[in-house]
Amino acid sequence: VAKLEGELALQKSFSEEVKKSQSELDEFLQDLDEDVEGMQSTIYYLQQELRKAKDTLAAYEQERKAGTANGKSACNGDSGSETHASPPPPPPRRRTSSEDSDDLPLIKKVRRDSELSVHYSDEEVGGGLTNGESSAK
Repeated sequence: VAKLEGELALQKSFSEEVKKSQSELDEFLQDLDEDVEGMQSTIYYLQQELRKAKDTLAAYEQERKAGTANGKSACNGDSGSETHASPPPPPPRRRTSSEDSDDLPLIKKVRRDSELSVHYSDEEVGGGLTNGESSAK
């Protein structure tokens, strides 16, 4: 009976340890999902800004070519249509279930034990992130 009680206590201890580990893993995965969501949002925002910049550059190039074709100097510095507005703020990040209070700042905690980074080339920018889903353009 004592041997069975000892084994039962050991089994309970092991079960509690497994539950604790699973809970920690679930929390880590939730944090990781939030980090990935934030990165995807940032990448999407940066892709939109890149598209805007490319469109603006293309418009300036067309304007310059049209000005050069009409005999005007492209470097006369007399462009009254130029404005230097500040860029719009990034889109707000969605709150997660762990951030249900409006008093909480939207600052993510810094993960010291690992660093995540995203590397992509110019060819990959147009494709975007699809998270396994196909996107129709």
